[in-house]
Amino acid sequence: MLKLISKMLLLALIILLFSCSDTTTTEPSSKEIHIGGLFTMSGNLESLGQDSKAAMELAIDDANKFLAESGIDIKVRGFYEDTELNPEKAKAKMELLYSRGIRIFVGPSASSEVSAVKSTADTKGAVVISHYSTAGSLAIAGDNVFRFCPTDRIQAPAVMKLMKLDKKTAVIPIWRDDAGNAGLVESLKANKNLYSLQVSDGVSYQANETDFSNSIAELRKQLQSLLQTKQKSEVCIYTASFDEIIKLFDQIPENDILTEVNWYGSDGIALNLQLLNDVKAAKFAEKVKLSCPNLGLAESAKLIWQPITVAIKQKTGNSDYNPYSVAVYDAVWVAVKAAMIAGTTDIEKFKNTFILESSQHFGATGRNVLDVNGDKAIGDYWFYEVKSVNNKLNWVKTAIFDGNTGIVERSL
Repeated sequence: MLKLISKMLLLALIILLFSCSDTTTTEPSSKEIHIGGLFTMSGNLESLGQDSKAAMELAIDDANKFLAESGIDIKVRGFYEDTELNPEKAKAKMELLYSRGIRIFVGPSASSEVSAVKSTADTKGAVVISHYSTAGSLAIAGDNVFRFCPTDRIQAPAVMKLMKLDKKTAVIPIWRDDAGNAGLVESLKANKNLYSLQVSDGVSYQANETDFSNSIAELRKQLQSLLQTKQKSEVCIYTASFDEIIKLFDQIPENDILTEVNWYGSDGIALNLQLLNDVKAAKFAEKVKLSCPNLGLAESAKLIWQPITVAIKQKTGNSDYNPYSVAVYDAVWVAVKAAMIAGTTDIEKFKNTFILESSQHFGATGRNVLDVNGDKAIGDYWFYEVKSVNNKLNWVKTAIFDGNTGIVERSL
């Protein structure tokens, strides 16, 4: 099935190549297109990184198979580095690959990492295509950063619409203090009047935090203050976090008042496999009906994304896949098409071609039209909760946000 899909996708490329007057590539001597993969393959968010690397390998394999079968003497090669969800290491790894001649990068994932590599991309002439970064602070027109996922300006309102559907009137945020997670909370606060939600000051914590006792105490204090005028059913807690949420959940006492209201989360938590493996954290998530969004995959693109997701799980051995990794597959295809048309030496030419190819590309994540800032203009979200399935806790899809209509509906 993947082979068939690759043929369908690349057929459009071949037609385009031979219909354009300028088909010059800047790799005529090596006849290779080099793409760097900057993924978090160990530590925090490692399952996303593993899925992302697998998706990039699949895209490159599919492109190379069809290029060979079509008699096109060009080969795509991937070069991978583990960023460890560390901004400084992400920058160092990018500069290492840049020194080896690579100008096109897929990843890194976190907005803090993208912020760290952005200056290198902009000043030295490289393109960064992130599949996971959401920070509104990185939505900058004309720069060298593209994002194949919706930003916090889409995700936060989607979560707020679900809160309103669930009849919530007040929310207390707690978040990891980095660009992406802070951006989600900023967007939450910016939209509070639009969705008639009272948003408390909330609690932030450092990225390397391990003792959450002070954060939990402050969160409890703010909740108790709200409950003086509101019912528990009206109040919720929103957390924008990564894997450290497991430790936070583990440190909340079993019968704490924090367990008596519903929780909502960010895409950094949805489908987290480590959380499921931590019995206490998983039971906490189930009890508070933690609802978290992840990138929704369009039904119209199911014939493309379904075999890709199966192949990702086969490559990683993980029990499930992260939908954001599917965006990597699309990013690679568009980058390859742009590089074949424009080359990779003239970055401005590559960028303009990449934007055009994105607008015309229908891939595993559906349409990939970019907005003026180079970010995915429209995106769907699937919401997940931890529920018991056959006496085992697992992530279950419970709601859908349609990016085209702006409507969120409970599916379970």
